[in-house]
Amino acid sequence: MKKRRSLLSRLKSWASEGLEYLKESRRYIYLSAALFILFIVIGFCFADKLTILDSVIKEMRESVSGLDGKDLTRAIFLSNIRAAFFSLFLGILMGIFTIFNIALNGTLIGYVINALWIDSGFTHLWKLLPHGIFELLALFIAWGLGIRLGAFIFSKNPGKDLKKRLIGSIKAFTFIIIPLLFIAAIIEGLLIAFIA
Repeated sequence: MKKRRSLLSRLKSWASEGLEYLKESRRYIYLSAALFILFIVIGFCFADKLTILDSVIKEMRESVSGLDGKDLTRAIFLSNIRAAFFSLFLGILMGIFTIFNIALNGTLIGYVINALWIDSGFTHLWKLLPHGIFELLALFIAWGLGIRLGAFIFSKNPGKDLKKRLIGSIKAFTFIIIPLLFIAAIIEGLLIAFIA
């Protein structure tokens, strides 16, 4: 019983520390959201020059075609976990991989929005919103923390600061990002299954 209480107490402490690290990182999270919006605009405005993205969209569709609600939810969750994990922790490379990921995702979303707009105006755009809220929030956090992680090289004590940022990132990823992506996957899986 004491061991269980001790573990619960430790988990609560780690979750609280993850949330605190998140609050400290809010400027980086806002930056990631601003960059994402910028690349959405680029994807939307230059859609006619980005037809190469059709193959990416086709590949994404094929990877989930034929899956039932449960398998679809699992596939979405695992895909998002991988994307968030690599975006965050490969941010250690001066944030380059993270920013590339923001650019790719933002441009892709802008391209899709353009296609939906041409096809039916606002009619289908609402379908992107419900499942996107939790997923985007989790990705903004992962991207922001990834950029912050890569910025350790600019601190006065890079070695010490890197360790602090890594520990904070692990706690935030475990206790905040994963739960958000789990909720997003359930909503997205149910919506896609329902719409289909």
